[in-house]
Amino acid sequence: MKADEQNPQEYGALLKNAKELFTKLLEEKRASLKNAPEGKLRVTKSGTTVQYYVRTADGKRNGRYLKKTDALIRHLAQKEYDEDAAKALESEIALIEDFLRQSRFSGQFQTKLHQSKQPLAEHLSLSDEEYVKRWKHIPFRYEPRLKLKAYTVHPDFMCLNVRTRTEFVWEHFGMMDDTEYAAKNVLKLHAYQADGWIPGRNLIITMETKKSHIDAISIQQIIEAYLL
Repeated sequence: MKADEQNPQEYGALLKNAKELFTKLLEEKRASLKNAPEGKLRVTKSGTTVQYYVRTADGKRNGRYLKKTDALIRHLAQKEYDEDAAKALESEIALIEDFLRQSRFSGQFQTKLHQSKQPLAEHLSLSDEEYVKRWKHIPFRYEPRLKLKAYTVHPDFMCLNVRTRTEFVWEHFGMMDDTEYAAKNVLKLHAYQADGWIPGRNLIITMETKKSHIDAISIQQIIEAYLL
């Protein structure tokens, strides 16, 4: 499983978070409706003229006319919106609850594969420990072979952020005051980017010249920003 692939079990957690959000919004809308004014807004339009009326259970069929400056107009419109939103939120929460009840990915996926066969299969989910084992217990590789679309490169390091399961290429350019060296590595960076290795996202770049050296503090800051 590549580091940028999604774990199907994450969707269960995302849906649970969505349910919490929708439940909170539903509570807000229900509270708003409790304080909403009585009646329903009626709107008529003739040419460019718009008129507003409020209908109540004991009032006239066409409703009582409201001046455009009457704050009741907006309150009734908000009430109708909140009623519609509350119904939609209730329906969405019910759908999520149904999915979580029926989904095999709402929690830890339990395969039906016989136990004797399970070690032979590549599983959908790996623990952090199992994922690191694929890196042979080392969270970085020195000068690994990496095939790009343009050509094959050997970056200084291939690093792993265990927490986010993100793989980073780390290239250190140590002679940037050398014109030929700099030009060559600009082309190399273009090749990285064309292959999806983007500076700041999954490509770490450090540089130095004869007069300007990178220090340990800077390296530590980069490690903390991307790899911890």
